Amino acid sequence: IVHAANHVLRNLNVDGLCAFDLRTSKPDGEPWDFSCRSDRQEALRYVKEQKPSWVVGSPPCTAFSRLQGLNFPKMDPLRVERILKEARRHLHFVISLYHIQLAEGRHLLHGHPVRASSWKDPWMLRLLKDNRVGTSVADQCMYDLTTTDRDGNQVAAKKPTKWASSSPQMLARLSCLLYTSPSPRDQRG
Repeated sequence: IVHAANHVLRNLNVDGLCAFDLRTSKPDGEPWDFSCRSDRQEALRYVKEQKPSWVVGSPPCTAFSRLQGLNFPKMDPLRVERILKEARRHLHFVISLYHIQLAEGRHLLHGHPVRASSWKDPWMLRLLKDNRVGTSVADQCMYDLTTTDRDGNQVAAKKPTKWASSSPQMLARLSCLLYTSPSPRDQRG
């Protein structure tokens, strides 16, 4: 799985791509885990020193999902608070990496389900207000995402996903021309 995530599944034909998620490996071969402070520090150091052309962030979206939101009222409030705190820490950390990328003229790509509450997080809203960042939306079935139906057959899984990026070309590629909201900078030509 790690090999596929680091090679086949992560191959967007982009040189200098650097993905930080549980399915990609750190330089030591272990998976990234931003619940560990040392991994956050290592990723920050990597971005500052290696200056990757791209940073791809995909923090866990479970805590931001609408379904999980329906479960929260049934759960212990302290557990919900811990879950949301950890989720926001991951999200805010990758957003801090995105700001480094933008400040140094490099690229970012962020993806979460289109209806995830993370898109309304104040840190995310600030990022999306940056005129160097645009968004697009596509169903992941366009990229061969499948699920198993009741009869055990593989069928297309729609999963609408929203992407934020500093690259209008990447947004166009990921949107499959379904919907793209370019940043104001991109509209100027």
